[in-house]
Amino acid sequence: MTVSHFPLIQNLLTEALHSRNDNGDMPDGAGAVSSMSGELRTAARRLAKELGFDSATVGSSVLKSILACGAQHGPSMMVERYAQGFSGVEEAVEEAPQRHLAVLPEREAEQPSVQAAVSAGKQAVIQQMQELMAQALAPDNTASGITEKEVIALIETYAHKPAEKHIIVSLPGGKRDMGEKLVHEQFDSVLKAVAADVAVMLVGPAGSGKTTLCEQVAEALDLRFYFTGAVASEYKLSGFVDAQGRVVSTAFRDAYTNGGLFLFDEVDASMPQAIMAFNAALANGHCDFPGDTEPTKRHPDFRVIAAANTFGRGADRQYVGRNQLDAASLDRFIVVNMDYDNVLERALAGNRDWTKRVQRIRREIQKQQVRHIVSPRASIQGAKLLAAGFSVDEVLEATVWKGLDVDTKSRITAAISG
Repeated sequence: MTVSHFPLIQNLLTEALHSRNDNGDMPDGAGAVSSMSGELRTAARRLAKELGFDSATVGSSVLKSILACGAQHGPSMMVERYAQGFSGVEEAVEEAPQRHLAVLPEREAEQPSVQAAVSAGKQAVIQQMQELMAQALAPDNTASGITEKEVIALIETYAHKPAEKHIIVSLPGGKRDMGEKLVHEQFDSVLKAVAADVAVMLVGPAGSGKTTLCEQVAEALDLRFYFTGAVASEYKLSGFVDAQGRVVSTAFRDAYTNGGLFLFDEVDASMPQAIMAFNAALANGHCDFPGDTEPTKRHPDFRVIAAANTFGRGADRQYVGRNQLDAASLDRFIVVNMDYDNVLERALAGNRDWTKRVQRIRREIQKQQVRHIVSPRASIQGAKLLAAGFSVDEVLEATVWKGLDVDTKSRITAAISG
C-alpha cells in the first residue's frame, strides 16, 4: 500500500509536510499527538475500535512513530514510514480471525450461539484511518491551509463507522447466514439478550428504528415476528370469546402459544390492566387465556421485547400521553437505550448532505429544548422528495419544520448557520 493510491490523502499529506513548528522544524510525535483536538481524538478512538486495535496503538503509538521518524530523517522518510505503518495495520487486520460482535456463552449444548460478524469492508476502514492520520500530521492546520472545521468535516465524511454488518447466526440446526444488513448500533446487544431469553425494553424516541430492529432480531433467530401497539384493555392483549362463542386470538396469544418474538410497542402508552396481565404471563410461565379450559404454558421459543418512548416514569415534555409503569413491570426487563443512530440514518437516507442538515437541526432543537420531534424519517423521506425535484425549502417545511412557529425556526436556522 502506498499513499499514492489515495489522491485526496496524498494532497492532504503534501500540505502537512510543508507545516513547521515555530522553529521551522518538523514536529515531534508527542507534540503533534497532544495538539490533536478532542473531536479528532474521538474520531481516532472510534476508528481504532472498528479496526479491532487498542486506540493507544493506532491513535497514538503509530502516529508518534511516524512523526518522530519525520522529525529525525525528514519528510520523505516520514512518507515512507507512513505507508509502512498502515501496511502493517492492514496486514494485521487481514490476518486476524473474523471478529464477532455478539457471542453468547453456551451454557447448554442446545442453546444457540449468536454471532454478528464484522462486514468485509476492511480496506475502506484502512483508508478512513489514513484520512485521519494525514490530518493529524499537520500540527498547525491554519498554516497548512486546512482549518479545524475542514478537518472535522472530512472526518465526518470519510471516517464514519459502517452501519452495514455481515450477520451470521449459529443455531442448533446449523448456521444461518443473513448476509449484509444495515442495522442499528444496538442490534448486537438486543440480539444477545433475546437469544438468552431475557426480556428487553427498548427506550428511545419516535423513529429510532425500534420495530425494524426487532424484525431483524426475529429473522436472525429464525423466529416468527408478532407485534402489537398500545393496548387499552387486557382483552386486546389476551384475546376474547365473541358472541358466537368463537375465540378471537391476538398477536401476543399466538406468540405465547406457538413461539416467536413478540414486540409490545408503546408499552408506556398502554393501560395498567393490560400491563398487569402481560406481567403475570411473563412471571408465571403460563397464562389463562379466554376460552381455554386450562392455563396455556409458555412456549419455549417465546421471546419478548417491549418498546417505549419514555423510561416508564410517566409523561415528559415530548411524550405527554405516556403512563407510569410500576416497579414490577420495569423489573422484568433489561433496558436498552435506543437513540437515533446517525450513521445508520445517513446510510438509509442516501443523501449525506441533506441528512447532515437534518441532524444539525435536530441537535439544535434538543439544545434549545424545543418541543418538536425531528426523527430519521425526515432524512429518509426528505431525500426521496429532493430526488423527486422538490426544493430544499419545500422539503424542510414538509419533513422538518412541520408547522413550527416562525420565531423558533429563525432562531434554530441562525444557530446552525453561525
